[in-house]
Amino acid sequence: MLRIALDGLSFGSLLFIAAIGMSLSFGVLRLVNLAHGGLFMLGAYLASSLLSWPGGWVTAIFGSAVAVGLLGLAIERGLLRYFRTNHLAQVLITLGIVFILHWLTLAVWGGAPLLSAPPEIVSSGVSISGQQYPVYRLALIGFGLVMFVAIWLVFSRTRYGAMVRATVDDEQMARGIGLRSELIGATVFAVGAALAGMAGAIGLPYLGAYPGLDGEVLLFSLIIIIIGGAGSILGSFIAAITVGLINAFTAAYLPFVSSFVLFAVMIVLLIFRPYGLLGREIVASVHLPQSDGLGGKAIDAVAKRVAALRTSGGQP
Repeated sequence: MLRIALDGLSFGSLLFIAAIGMSLSFGVLRLVNLAHGGLFMLGAYLASSLLSWPGGWVTAIFGSAVAVGLLGLAIERGLLRYFRTNHLAQVLITLGIVFILHWLTLAVWGGAPLLSAPPEIVSSGVSISGQQYPVYRLALIGFGLVMFVAIWLVFSRTRYGAMVRATVDDEQMARGIGLRSELIGATVFAVGAALAGMAGAIGLPYLGAYPGLDGEVLLFSLIIIIIGGAGSILGSFIAAITVGLINAFTAAYLPFVSSFVLFAVMIVLLIFRPYGLLGREIVASVHLPQSDGLGGKAIDAVAKRVAALRTSGGQP
């Protein structure tokens, strides 16, 4: 039982690092990035090649993160920024990128699955319930916690995080006070892509690198975003750990319904929390003075009313 729980926690920690970038991209930029799983897969393949470079795993992890982050920046600046309000175009573009990355990895690395031994420092095992358990998986749990705290601190306690939150809440007002919202959005997308590349490298000893990995990671990432709420760091962490534990226990005791259980949990949650555990409703942009004396509740109410009238064809 304890080993299964640890497996779930380690897998959930890896999923959090993989999914948080996609969650931030959608929550901050409203960009539907179906290429996120492909970026994870590319990071895993790059790490498998960079392991032979000086520095070993350090080079592989940071090299994959930087390379995939730069690719993400190029995708956002070169393509997606022209379709910020067109979600169908975003889906088609990022889906095309998925196919490009898929065939690129096939051409460069071939179709055989690649797997690597974990870093030497975490390659040993510890005795749990009389059996050896990999230290690497315990390290994944610790690294996931560190990444959660680091990302939360950056976006909630730093000046950059304040600028991101201001851009999300009111982009027009943010531009009015001199914030470069497009640059902020580009950096968020690039950081999200870099996190996906880093997760692919870190997960190489766990998941490996193989054709089809992109689709599996994308599916888990979408489930995590739906359960946790788009743009919510804490929500994504809770959802990732929950998904990891459910996946581990159902695979051990109910393997024939493991996928069904994940989707059942997601559907039930959507019935009661349509925007996820800690997500919030995305309403039409209404630019009103923020000092309403009611903690923003009045503005939120007006925004929702305007959105409802626009949907029904009425006049606000």
